[in-house]
Amino acid sequence: MKRIPIILQIAMCLSAVVTASCQRRTDTVGEPWRDPSLHRTAAVQVGGLRLQYLSWGDHGEPVVFVHGSGDSPHYFDDIARVLATNYRVVAPARRGHGQSQVPSAPFTLDDLTDDLAGLLDSLHLDTVTLVGFSFGGNEITRFAERYPARVSRLVYLDAAFEQSRPGQAAVFATLPPLPQPTPADFASLTTFRRFAQSVWYPGIEWTPTMEAVLRDFAAVRPDGHVTIPSDSVAPSMTAIETGNRRDYSSIRCPVLVIVPERYELAPVGADTTLRAAQAKWHAEQFVPYQRALIENLEREISGVRIVRLKTLGHNALTVAARDTILGELQTFLASAVPANPPAARS
Repeated sequence: MKRIPIILQIAMCLSAVVTASCQRRTDTVGEPWRDPSLHRTAAVQVGGLRLQYLSWGDHGEPVVFVHGSGDSPHYFDDIARVLATNYRVVAPARRGHGQSQVPSAPFTLDDLTDDLAGLLDSLHLDTVTLVGFSFGGNEITRFAERYPARVSRLVYLDAAFEQSRPGQAAVFATLPPLPQPTPADFASLTTFRRFAQSVWYPGIEWTPTMEAVLRDFAAVRPDGHVTIPSDSVAPSMTAIETGNRRDYSSIRCPVLVIVPERYELAPVGADTTLRAAQAKWHAEQFVPYQRALIENLEREISGVRIVRLKTLGHNALTVAARDTILGELQTFLASAVPANPPAARS
């Protein structure tokens, strides 16, 4: 989940946890926990797979949130709850994620956009605003390429990375490695949570949203251990990340891009060596790369709005910058859209 979509240094571990959560949905040994978010949970059959989704609200323009790789639709719980006052909000779990079915065969980016189209068809949603976080930028871009008449707006929440572009993989290959989870970290939900809080989400307020995210990808056995079965999702996700070049030139709808100033934060208790290495990487590698990325977006997408957030980091951006993101979304959603969207590609 973490450091995705750039490189999958720990994807085999994390995607395995995702797979486990699809196979067994146990909270923890002892007192049960109830998700306080006022969403509905349902599922549809699309392309032979059972796809789970969360929904808030029944009326208004539909807004669809697409989560990151190894992540959960629960990342949008707080934002969706507020938007549901005026919008119909939906957040699907990608195949192999959350409670959606794990595929038995490799899949492509077009398979994922077919999944999204099938979900929207099942819910009778013709034209939507798509909001993608992290890896979700791949799906919303390809969906807009294939079905431009069905997209009224696009929002990229730190989702404009493209590992297929020259030079990007080299930048993130030099990112200083984070501590890896050990067997002791998977001894219980408590130890797993402690690792996640200190390494993946340092400084992030542990809200009910974050707890829901954790429990959506951490499956717990009756003895309390977090399970880690073999993985079947990471290879396809990696192939999608490295093998697909986005065609922003086909986008005709309004586009909002939100990016944090930093990509990664040092873990709690990190030594000075790691902190210095991260600072050096951000200054020498990430800052020039992000500047070039934004310039490219401004060249390729007419009228794109770029919002730069101070500090923060990539992981759990929707929680760390919740209020700012919500304000930007509300303003963007209230803006006018073209009266005649382009015809769909043949």
